[in-house]
Amino acid sequence: MSYVELVPDTREHPRCKATARSGERCKLPPVRGALVCKSHGGHAPQVLRKAQQRVALAEALKYGERRHPWAVLLDTVHAADVLMRDVRMKLEEGGSDLTPQDLTRFVESVERAARLARMTIDARALEFMAQHQRAEAETVARVLNAALAAVSLEPEQEAAMRAAMRRELLAIDGGGRPAIAGA
Repeated sequence: MSYVELVPDTREHPRCKATARSGERCKLPPVRGALVCKSHGGHAPQVLRKAQQRVALAEALKYGERRHPWAVLLDTVHAADVLMRDVRMKLEEGGSDLTPQDLTRFVESVERAARLARMTIDARALEFMAQHQRAEAETVARVLNAALAAVSLEPEQEAAMRAAMRRELLAIDGGGRPAIAGA
C-alpha cells in the first residue's frame, strides 16, 4: 500500500473536524483556513485569527521565493547575531534604559546565535554554498564558450570578446557594476 493510498486527498472537499450531535463527523465545509465550520466555532475570533495565519502562510509558501537551505540558515544566524549585538551595544552604553525583557532577549539571542552558528557549521552550509556557486560559474562559462564558438569571430575579435567578458565577470564578482549598458 502506497503513502498516497494511506493519506486521502482532502484538498478538493475538506470537511469540518468537529463531531456532530449524532456522533458522526460534521459534513459541512470548514471556514477558509480553519479546521471547523461556522456552526462549530469557525467564526470565533481566535479561530478566525488562526485561520488568517494559516492562509497567509499557505500563500507565502505558494508564491514566495524558494531559497536554498544554506541561505536560509545563514540569514537566520545573521538575524540572531544582529539582535544580540543590538542589546550588547545598549549594555556597553550603560544599559540604564534596558528592561528585564531586553536582558532576557539578549541572553536568548546569544544562545540562539550560538546554536544556529553551530548548526551552520555542522550542516557545512558554507561548503555547500561554495559548491553551488562553483557549479553556477561553470554553467556560465560553458554558455559563454558555446556562444563564442557559434558566432565564428576572427581571432582578434574573439580575444577582445573574452577580455570584455572576463572584465565584466570580475566587476560582478568584485561587487562592482558591469560596464556594459543594460547588463
